[in-house]
Amino acid sequence: MEKDIANQIIDLVGGKDNITDVWHCATRLRMFVHKKDQVDVEKISNIKGVVTAQFSGEQLQIIIGNKVAKVYAEVTEITGPLGNQNDKSDRSNKSGSGVISTIMETISGIFTPILPVIAGAGLLKGLLTLCTGLGWLSEEADIYKVLFIVADCAFYFLPFLLASSAAKIFKTNNFLAITVAGSMLYPTILGSYNAISAGQEVDPITLFGLVNVPFLNYSSSVIPIILGVWLLSYVEPAIKKIVPRSLSIMFTPMFTLIIVIVATLVVLGPLGNYIGEVLAIAISWLFNHAGIIAGLLLGATMPLIIMTGMHYALFPLVFNNFALLGHDKMLNPVALVTNVAQSGAAFAVAFRSKNKEMKELATSSGVSALLGITEPAMYGINIKLKRPFYACLIAGGISGAIVVGFGLKSFAFLTGIISLTAYVEPGNIWNVVIAISGFALSFVLAFILTLILGFEDIPEEKLEEEMGTGTADKQKSSKSDSNTDNAPVTLTEKKEIVSPVTGKAVPIEDVNDKVFSKEIMGTSYAVTPSMGEVVAPVDAEIMYVADSKHAIGLKTKEGIELLIHIGIDTVELKGKYFETTVKATDQVSKGTVLATMEVEKIAELYDPTVITIITNTQDFHHIEKQHINQKVTPANTIFEIE
Repeated sequence: MEKDIANQIIDLVGGKDNITDVWHCATRLRMFVHKKDQVDVEKISNIKGVVTAQFSGEQLQIIIGNKVAKVYAEVTEITGPLGNQNDKSDRSNKSGSGVISTIMETISGIFTPILPVIAGAGLLKGLLTLCTGLGWLSEEADIYKVLFIVADCAFYFLPFLLASSAAKIFKTNNFLAITVAGSMLYPTILGSYNAISAGQEVDPITLFGLVNVPFLNYSSSVIPIILGVWLLSYVEPAIKKIVPRSLSIMFTPMFTLIIVIVATLVVLGPLGNYIGEVLAIAISWLFNHAGIIAGLLLGATMPLIIMTGMHYALFPLVFNNFALLGHDKMLNPVALVTNVAQSGAAFAVAFRSKNKEMKELATSSGVSALLGITEPAMYGINIKLKRPFYACLIAGGISGAIVVGFGLKSFAFLTGIISLTAYVEPGNIWNVVIAISGFALSFVLAFILTLILGFEDIPEEKLEEEMGTGTADKQKSSKSDSNTDNAPVTLTEKKEIVSPVTGKAVPIEDVNDKVFSKEIMGTSYAVTPSMGEVVAPVDAEIMYVADSKHAIGLKTKEGIELLIHIGIDTVELKGKYFETTVKATDQVSKGTVLATMEVEKIAELYDPTVITIITNTQDFHHIEKQHINQKVTPANTIFEIE
């Protein structure tokens, strides 16, 4: 059976020549391929013995279950050697996705975990702008001030959020990354910047009498902290190799922080600022000498400029225009149309997507962008799906050229749909007409172009929608297929399974992995561990221990099959921070230590949640979960099986 599955998989991924790398974890066959368009994810998902298949970034994941090792063996028998199967250090570069795609995927990967915070804060910020613009709420009101703190704090302290998320992407220490962000927002830096902005003199900070530390405003910035964490991911491992292990706990963080923070404050942070100043000079020249071309170029690149945080360098030019001319014909008119392009693309994704969660997220992000807060739509939807972002660049360029060509003038510094009120010019109705027309044109262009260019929807969600089958139906069918060689299980009395770890039991639907959260492999129980010991939850025989030590399979004498999966995507650690004390065929009693893990170190890189799965769920009449949302220990029952 496994050989047949392997043959079908290889055929449906475009043949063995399309496979660049293949490996497996406890339940999933994982691959990189040359050309994604040759992979038929839908047909792979329908192979008998396969639960489902999906792309996670550039990685193809085929969820098989307990027989994945056997299928993997058959696949590699056909493909032959594909390089070092256990070395995943450079797999992100094997997809052939190109530098631009890799950068976009990295930025998207960093922003995706913090998207709920940005979406919620962004929507509130847009609503506050709308309320103040319509005169429903005064900026001097206490309720406004409190709500503005709620709405703005996520953006003001964005480097902290990005530091934590980037640390996971670059696989480095989360707490060191947050400390680097703290240096950028430290009162000495921001306070000096504010004082200089207010015209006060500030004593410089000079290193070794040679290099000054620039005082810059890093709040809401993006690229400086990402560069800082990227540097951290190289510096810390290098220092660990030099410092003796007995001294590493103190001296490695100290030397790492000195090097990375100094480099960030002196080089990486200012780099974006200086590039922004050059960009501002160039854009001013373009608007003075080639308005339509300038509108086209700025409109097409504005989202990229916002991604770097360099749009802040343009603000002095805008306020200078307000002071000298009473209006701005540069940044505000172009920002008006480029912002709404993000909204149009997001709404097109909501319209076309078959994924319910994506529809909801795209809709809320589209509303936020319509109100002037583009980050949720840009980072969470459009960049993530790539082609909608390209649609935004095209729509922004065309619309930017038109509004600049018609000489659109802005009389106030506002964003979003409410900013249309800033284009009302006494005695000249055409100015606001041009603004409304450009706004509508950009939205419609981005919407239509996104539908024309298309995008890659979430495969498993699309499959469920097109086939008209829910996850439960697919799960039931797949489990039955995977257990055809097992006899039905008969229990003479209720059987209790205890927690394999100590920690907080969480609802399985909250787990950040669809295969687990939807219980595709079987009825599942999740615990966020507070201690590193993993014990047998029942008397059983050890059927399987993963080479990466992150998963253990057991089977009781009654025929209950269990899989204890330690952490999400922890297969990538290749056994680091894990130790196992049992092997296949061992007989263990309830409470026997199966493995230990270093919870804190794992948590810095991956989600350490421990999942206990009854992989032959369909063989039982009733399974009841206990103690959800409570602290559990190996003394607490998590499953009652009948």
